[in-house]
Amino acid sequence: MRQLCQLLVDYVSAGHFEVYEQLMREGQAFDDKSGLKKACELYKDIDTTTDIAVDFNDKYLETDDLSSLAPDLSELGEALETRFSSEDKMIALLHTAHKNQIV
Repeated sequence: MRQLCQLLVDYVSAGHFEVYEQLMREGQAFDDKSGLKKACELYKDIDTTTDIAVDFNDKYLETDDLSSLAPDLSELGEALETRFSSEDKMIALLHTAHKNQIV
C-alpha cells in the first residue's frame, strides 16, 4: 500500500510542479489566451482530483486498516479518470494545438 501511495503522490506532484507549468509556459509562448483560459478551468478540475488523491494517501500511508479500501479505491479511480481526461484536454489545448506553428 505504501508503494501505491508513493506512486500516487509522485504522479500528482509531477503534474502540478512540472507538467502543468510547462504547458502553461508553452501556451504563453504562443500567446494562446483562449487555450490558457480553458486550461485554467481544466486545472480547477484537476486540483479537485489532487485533493482526493492526497486524502487517500494520508489515510492509507500510515494504516493497516483496509476496511474501507474498496469504496475509497472506487472514489480514487473515478477521480483519476476525471484527471486523465482533463489532462488530455489540457495537452491538446496547450501543446498539440501548436505543433504546426513550430518552425
